[in-house]
Amino acid sequence: MVLALVFTCLSGIFGLIFFIDCIRYRREINDFVKYGVLCGAALLVLDTSILLLVSARAMPSVSRIIAVDLLAFIRIVLFTCMGMYCAMQLGLPSLPVLRRLFGDAPARAGGEPESGAFEEPVAPSAETPAAVEPEPYGEPVPAWEPERTDELIEEPTQEPVVTEAPLPSTGRVLGLVAVIVAGAVLYSVVLFLLTSPQPSAFLRHLSERQATHPGGVQGPSLLAAVTVLEFAFAEELIFRLGIQTYLARQLRLVDGRYWIAIVLSSLFWSLAHANILEPGWVKIAQVFPPGLALGWLVRRAGAEACILVHGSFNPIMMCLAPYLIR
Repeated sequence: MVLALVFTCLSGIFGLIFFIDCIRYRREINDFVKYGVLCGAALLVLDTSILLLVSARAMPSVSRIIAVDLLAFIRIVLFTCMGMYCAMQLGLPSLPVLRRLFGDAPARAGGEPESGAFEEPVAPSAETPAAVEPEPYGEPVPAWEPERTDELIEEPTQEPVVTEAPLPSTGRVLGLVAVIVAGAVLYSVVLFLLTSPQPSAFLRHLSERQATHPGGVQGPSLLAAVTVLEFAFAEELIFRLGIQTYLARQLRLVDGRYWIAIVLSSLFWSLAHANILEPGWVKIAQVFPPGLALGWLVRRAGAEACILVHGSFNPIMMCLAPYLIR
């Protein structure tokens, strides 16, 4: 309960910070709004699918549905836009597949000068007098030379341009996804066999509500599958693309110190899974190592690869849960 309360407080703080920074950097993130809106719309589609599968007795009120969906939509838009902006600043991939579909070139942090912004100094033309003829008497007049201004006016310099790191090939990304999914599933199975966890009171209550859905086993199974897919989609955009890249940029955790952002975001993500199993530490111990792997993967291949890993891991564990959690 304490860990859940800590997570709720930190989640509210991060949400407020992202809201303020999105207003502060509204011009810089303007190019990423379309991606945030698209991700928010995808979340609403998943949430609507869940509502269609929920029984009428468990259906919340219409006003509550609208309020929750609106808040979730705004949250995804904010975290996606700010996460993509921070990734651009760090030269890291954000949503490379989606950006390729939109035909966007890799984003640059500093930007390149516009055509003609920096031009070479014009050499003196032929019309410039080379010398003045000396007068018949007196001292000769020295040849005219253009006034030197290079010592007074410095050459304009470009701002540093940060380019996105080259992405691995599609085959390599899929291979990394398969390895991480297999490793996370194997680790979870071993952990659960050694600890024999039980569902928490919250999880049992949720299961009982799902069991009231008409249609037998198929209804609850489909509902659970869509629910865990929605969690995977939203969590990777919020924790990996949003919070992790934000921490790395704000705390200047680049190069050899980027692992600190991975650890911090993984710890925060682990807190989100508190109050699911008993004893509570088992669930945190289960998700923290995969969180580190996902944090590493988002730096290499972007958030879409993390969504693919998370979206594959959740249904697999959902199928294995009846045999591992009693």
